[in-house]
Amino acid sequence: RTVSGGTATANADYQEANHRILFAAGENVKPGSVALMEDAATDPGETVNVEINNARVITPRGAEFGPLSITRAQATGTIDAPASSRTPLPNVNMRIENTSGSERGGWLHFTIELSRALDEYVCYDFETLGTGTASEGVDYLQRPKSTLWQPPGATEWTEFVRILDDSIDDGGETVQVRISDAELCDDASKTVTIGRADATGTITNSDPIPAAWLARFGRTVADQVIDAVEGRMEAARAPGTEVNLAGQRIGVFGAQRDWGPYAASKPLSLWGGAGYGAGAEVTHLRPGWAEDARDAEGANWHAPQGRTARELLFGSSFSLAAGDAHTGSYALWGRGSVSRFDGRDGGVAVDGAVASAFLGADWSRERTTMGLILGHSVGDGGYRSESGHGTVSSTLTGLYPWMRQALGERISLWGVAGYGAGTLTVTPAKLDGPSQAAIRTDLGLGMGAVGLRGTLAQAPDEGGFELAVKTDAMGVRTHSAAVPGLAGTSTGVTRFRLGLEGSRPFRFAGGAQLRPSVEVAVRQDGGDAETGFGVDVGGGIAWTDPRRGLAVDLRGRGLVSHDSKGFREAGLSGSLLWEPRADNGRGPSLTLTQTLGARDSGGADALLERGTLAGLAAHDSGAEDGGLLARRRLEVRFGYGLAAFGDRFTSTPELGFELSDAWRDYRLGWRLSHGAGAGALDLSLVATRREAVSDYGADVAPEHAVGLRIDARF
Repeated sequence: RTVSGGTATANADYQEANHRILFAAGENVKPGSVALMEDAATDPGETVNVEINNARVITPRGAEFGPLSITRAQATGTIDAPASSRTPLPNVNMRIENTSGSERGGWLHFTIELSRALDEYVCYDFETLGTGTASEGVDYLQRPKSTLWQPPGATEWTEFVRILDDSIDDGGETVQVRISDAELCDDASKTVTIGRADATGTITNSDPIPAAWLARFGRTVADQVIDAVEGRMEAARAPGTEVNLAGQRIGVFGAQRDWGPYAASKPLSLWGGAGYGAGAEVTHLRPGWAEDARDAEGANWHAPQGRTARELLFGSSFSLAAGDAHTGSYALWGRGSVSRFDGRDGGVAVDGAVASAFLGADWSRERTTMGLILGHSVGDGGYRSESGHGTVSSTLTGLYPWMRQALGERISLWGVAGYGAGTLTVTPAKLDGPSQAAIRTDLGLGMGAVGLRGTLAQAPDEGGFELAVKTDAMGVRTHSAAVPGLAGTSTGVTRFRLGLEGSRPFRFAGGAQLRPSVEVAVRQDGGDAETGFGVDVGGGIAWTDPRRGLAVDLRGRGLVSHDSKGFREAGLSGSLLWEPRADNGRGPSLTLTQTLGARDSGGADALLERGTLAGLAAHDSGAEDGGLLARRRLEVRFGYGLAAFGDRFTSTPELGFELSDAWRDYRLGWRLSHGAGAGALDLSLVATRREAVSDYGADVAPEHAVGLRIDARF
């Protein structure tokens, strides 16, 4: 440190200094420097006093021993004549070379060369400039301007700049450095000419962001497009209107139906929507005859109460169909989808949610169906590693034409392709620091898929075993443009799926039916996201009795094998529906649903209709949540329809309770309905109270909501 007593003036002729000097193992000489300040006065010969103290030994583990004895603690430095009187040494010059280094290596090594050896110590200044494309404090540590030295005889040595690792593939950012004021340490009047003062260090890396996130985002969007196409291929072509709100069917409006034979022949339908909390996907089961009968009466089973705005929008769909046998049938439709994904690329974990809205039009005649889909997708998520974390968001708008061709009574072939464009935004941050500036670039997506579905054994009209097989192959490529701070990226994902569905309905007198089923599917994933084979099996048994208004359904599913170790998933559910109502919707109704674990749909449903592989090889949900079946959800609803307003309307008060691992809901509702089919009118009023029951929601205040809905059919 500098001390008083010299003839030079502190902070006028020199800057006061107080530094800690470290000697590496084996070193016995180390310089200390004091920065001098120029002034207008010609005052050579002024002196600066310095001293050293508190000398200690530091072990590799950080332990300190001392103090050591100091034989000479003070020294005096003399300020020489101004630079104008300096003379360069003949035939000697110094230069610094460009270099490159990887983030994983952690350092940029700049080589400095002296054209010939000297018999004296050489001093020079070294500093980082902050003019490169890399960010100081984010991509590298600053080296402030400081005086360094080399011993006699040195002609080549290295200076270092510390590189900071992150998870962003930034495409070769640069660090600028400079050497200056080279001179003899013992005689500042003799200078060394600098032939090349500035150099550039390029930081190379192969970090997974944004590639890891883009691959999963592109796969999820492609899955949602395929789900939309499959939904249209299975949709009824009869003229009319169909609406789903928050994943829940409101009705199929059209001609009056004959419920007797329809109830006896239609299998159980599976319907549902996204729930609350991480991984809280909720699936409801109810028999198709009850669903359609209730739709005809204009009385929905489950109104979308307590849903978030995103779930309300992206779990909804509509379809308007018209046409005849001569011109073909045509339809205008819309639907939404929300999917979540998790994954891991090396030491970086990624996650996200993708919400998509689709608007489509299609035309069908005889065995041919053609359509066009306009889609808009919004993705939000993030990444985390030991070196930092950040958020990622994206938008994508695309066009997806598709076609289906029936090759016979039992076999159909379909295909879809498309392209989309949008934006990608990455906002990095250090683990212990605030978020940095967002980096935005353009992205694009191209996809294609083909599929085949065939009925291997068709059940006769009087009942029997039915077996179907379906398969598809999909490829998607997502790319982003290079911008400062973010490298251009192109990722590809492929998938092949094959599944079998088998069922055997047993019909009894009065329309009752017992339907056991079993499903199995296998998929193979490749490309830049999760890869490997997986086998998923499931089964269930359902009993329906339309005459008594009773339906009981039990289902289970499990992922029995996958190449990615540690990935497990299973689900069980049971539901009871009792609705001994008259045709006018009056009388009691009771719904009881218990769900455990993941989705209870098995085999082909689980693998062939999933929007994404959640947590593949990234999370062991069973270990974290206390078992494969740790996630539970219970829902109870009761209502009673009464005559109102001179028997012209049906008034239905309803009570509901829902309990899951994260939330507890209480519902109180009232519905007034009039008529069925065309001209029907429903008025619903629902009040909901939601309470957090998990540890992470301990400080969350209860939520209250009141909803009013009017349904009119025409």
